[in-house]
Amino acid sequence: MRKKKRKRLFCIPLFVSLLSFSLFGAQDLEALLQSLYAVYAPCGGEENLAGLIEQKVLPKGEWKKDNLGSIYLSLEDGEGYTACLVPMDEVGYIVSGKTTDGYLRLDRIVPADSYNDTFHPGHPMLILTETSSVSAVLALPSLHIFPRSQRDSLEGLFSLENFFLDIGASEEEDIKKRGVRLLDPVLPVHDWSVLAGKKRAGYGLGKRACCAVLVQTACKTVVSTASSDATFVWMAQTCFYHRSSRPRTSIGALRSSRILKNEKILILEAVPVNENADFLSLGGGPILVQGRQSGALATSLQEMAKEGNIPLQHLDFFSSSLTPPFEKDSRDVIVLGIPVKFSGTPAEVIDLGDAEAMAGLLEGFLAKRRQP
Repeated sequence: MRKKKRKRLFCIPLFVSLLSFSLFGAQDLEALLQSLYAVYAPCGGEENLAGLIEQKVLPKGEWKKDNLGSIYLSLEDGEGYTACLVPMDEVGYIVSGKTTDGYLRLDRIVPADSYNDTFHPGHPMLILTETSSVSAVLALPSLHIFPRSQRDSLEGLFSLENFFLDIGASEEEDIKKRGVRLLDPVLPVHDWSVLAGKKRAGYGLGKRACCAVLVQTACKTVVSTASSDATFVWMAQTCFYHRSSRPRTSIGALRSSRILKNEKILILEAVPVNENADFLSLGGGPILVQGRQSGALATSLQEMAKEGNIPLQHLDFFSSSLTPPFEKDSRDVIVLGIPVKFSGTPAEVIDLGDAEAMAGLLEGFLAKRRQP
């Protein structure tokens, strides 16, 4: 049977050619992150990012895929001990309607924080069509047309009902000519900004940095001559939540929990630091979140951080939709986070030093596990 061709590999100008990347993990983490960040992965449409990840990691071991689109790489006896997981998908919108004068309407299919929509008016967006991508800008009507009560309080002003997505069309027929259809994904443009030192900014950058760390770790692990008992997982559809679940549970993580048999579960995730500025900070190293069922895995990582002189921050609790499915099985589950400022906004900021420290910690931990 012929393998189905992958569609929708959309990139921004910062895309780094695959040919410039060494499959042996020699490329620095920043360049790797840039190449992964250039690929859009709306929730339910992660196939292009998954394909890029598969190409960047040596094909040693066995790749598997579940029915949601998550990809799994088990190395030799990888069912036995640690599974390292990271989400691939990102929150966005879909085209929900068209106006006669050429504008588009938006809706969302996954939940988001109530304030999330307020950050995007006035920013460039990208529509992922069946065959290409279409640039757009998200806008609000002029404030003077709103009732004074809304202008004074801004209540209900920044809502999807008031947004218009403009692609430069003047009538509905122009929209059709551009190939835009109802239900096409719409995402904020991945705008990579270089800030002072090792700080970098961009929408969704923290989550994608975790993804890059796991790719680099897998690259270095698969070329090792020693055996490995690790399983690497890039999860799809983590932004969808299982209905009626309490606490809130990602269906992508739920599916992975049913597939994986590993005793130890290490989840890489972006952790906001704004609310915890007194004791968490950018540049302070990755954040170790010890949940209710943390045990030997957390201890091993702390020992490795101390042995390798790797900075490590600590947090007692972090509300994550990725951990509950594994905690129900009484496994040893921890979250290792990259600190993120202004999470969920176009100005999301990370420090590459934290990502590099996380990669070093993971590589050291897995290398020690490989020792006889």
